[in-house]
This record gives sequence, structure tokens and C-alpha cells, in this order.
Amino acid sequence: MTENPLHAIERLLERTARSLSGNALHPAEIIQRVTNTVAAAARDGVAPNRVVLTLNPADHASFRPAFRLLERELHRSLDALEAREGLRRIGARQLFFEASRDVPAGLPGVTALFADTAVLPSAPQPGATRRLRRAGDAVLVVAGTGRVRLTHTPFTIGRGPANDLVLASLAVSREHAIVHATSDGYELVDAQSRNGIVLDGQRHARVLLEPGAHVMLGDVELWLEESG
Repeated sequence: MTENPLHAIERLLERTARSLSGNALHPAEIIQRVTNTVAAAARDGVAPNRVVLTLNPADHASFRPAFRLLERELHRSLDALEAREGLRRIGARQLFFEASRDVPAGLPGVTALFADTAVLPSAPQPGATRRLRRAGDAVLVVAGTGRVRLTHTPFTIGRGPANDLVLASLAVSREHAIVHATSDGYELVDAQSRNGIVLDGQRHARVLLEPGAHVMLGDVELWLEESG
């Protein structure tokens, strides 16, 4: 008889540092919270494919030995959700576990993002060839949503599901902006969007993404983080 994976997770936690978390966070609660968040974030029959689970450092330390088991159960739960609701994805599902002191013990934070994980260009112009360049350690942070690694350039951003980063907001155009690598750093270029790129209250056709400089695409705020 196959053992219930949740029981295996619980036993593993008992053998490790579960006592660090005063609220004794239960794995079933994490799975349910992730599933509910993904279900709520689905748009037009498309499920988010990048999920970030943020735990208080104490909970993160407690669950670290069980991350592989937990990840497997999360995939199973999300597969069942997609089958039940008839949802599809724009790319392979990715699960990330992060630690943050901003998250209370026993109360995991979950963000669900749309991100194209394919390496090939998603929407090239007829007759055009899009050459991709590997990016460095840059990360785009979307306010209130999560972090997306800038894996390559050009890197497209918009509401349409073919973009590298999909922003589920009606204030964002289907093809809104494109990140390019230049000799000065990463440049964000407007793709003739309706609301453009706004920096410091001014609309721009292109802006240099200085780390920490906050820009608005429609009603979505984002900024670049880049490690040294």
C-alpha cells in the first residue's frame, strides 16, 4: 500500500527542525494555499506557471528537508486543479521556495506569475529572426506579485500569453514593452503600447533600467535587481 506523501512530510518534519516554527505550519495548509492562489490568478483559461512560496525563515528551515516531497505534492495538486478547471499553461510549471522575515511564522506567502519558459521566440514578425542573448543575474520584481529572472534578451512583457513575462492587467497592452541588453545595461523599450512606460511620473519611449528605479507599465509597477 502506497504511503500518503503528506504523512511522510510530517514525519520528516518531526525528525528535523519543525519545533523552530511556533505556529507548527502544516504541509496540507501550504498545498491548499498554493492551489487557491493559482486558481484565483488564472485568466482566460490559462493558469499561472511560476509559483513562489515564501516562508518565514523559521518555517523555511523546518521545511527545507521536505522541499522535494512538498514540491511533488504541489505539482500533483496543481495538475488536479488544471484538469478539474480545464486550465492550460503557457510554459512549464516552476516552483520556488524563498525565505523572508516579512512573512509571519505559520502564514506562508504565495505569488503566482505568468512567464514563458520556452527558449524560442514567442511571437516573431513574419520574415524576421529574433536572436536571443543570455542575461546575467538580473531579476525583474513585479510589485505585489513576485520576482522573475531575466533569463535572456530581448525579453517581452505584456498581457498576451505569448510574452516572456505575462502581466494579467487590462491596463497593460498585449505587447507592452521589451527589455534589451545594451552596453549601458538593460533598456526597457515601449512596444507602441496604449499606456506606455512611466518613470517618475513621465511617459518614456525607452528607459534604462537602473537597479531600483521603479517603472509603471499601465498599473503594474516593476523594477530591476541585479547582483554585483
